[in-house]
Amino acid sequence: SYPASDKQFVGMLGMHGSVEANMAMYNCDVMINIGARFDDRVTGKLDAFAPGSRKIHVDIDPSSINKTISVDIAVIGDAASVLEDMLKAWKGRSVDQKALKKWWDQIAEWRKVDCFKYDQPKAGPIKPQHAIHRLWELTKGMDTYVTTDVGQHQMWAAQYWHFDEPN
Repeated sequence: SYPASDKQFVGMLGMHGSVEANMAMYNCDVMINIGARFDDRVTGKLDAFAPGSRKIHVDIDPSSINKTISVDIAVIGDAASVLEDMLKAWKGRSVDQKALKKWWDQIAEWRKVDCFKYDQPKAGPIKPQHAIHRLWELTKGMDTYVTTDVGQHQMWAAQYWHFDEPN
C-alpha cells in the first residue's frame, strides 16, 4: 500500500524482506501495525521481535490483537477511520528534525547492503529475479496486473516488481 518509488519505501519485512526494512523494524521506537498480522515470517523469534519498541496495533478484528505479539496500545476499528483520527491528533506536532535525519541516515547505511542484488550472466539461463525486474521496467506506466501462485516466485515478485499501487 506504500509506493515502491517513494524514497521512504524500505521494502517488505520478514524472512524474504529487505535488510533495511527488518533493521528499521528491529530498531524502531514506535511500531504502528495497521490491519496486518504479526506473522511468523515477519516476526521470527517472538521474544526478539523489535524488543525496544512500543507497539500499536490497529485492527477491525479484536481477536487479531495480541494474538502473536503483545502490543502496548490496541485500537479496534476501521483502518481508514483510525488513520484519519491519528492524523488529526498528530497534526501540528513538532518533529525532531535532527533525530529524523539521523534515522534516515541509518536506513541509508542499511540500504547499502543491497540484499536483493544478483548477477545476471550475459549468456546462459535468465534468472527469475532478472525476468521479473525486466518485465516491471518494460511495463512501467501501463495498467498492469500481476498474479502469482504461492512459493518462491511470489517472493521474487514482491522483491523485484516495484509496486506503486495497491491491489
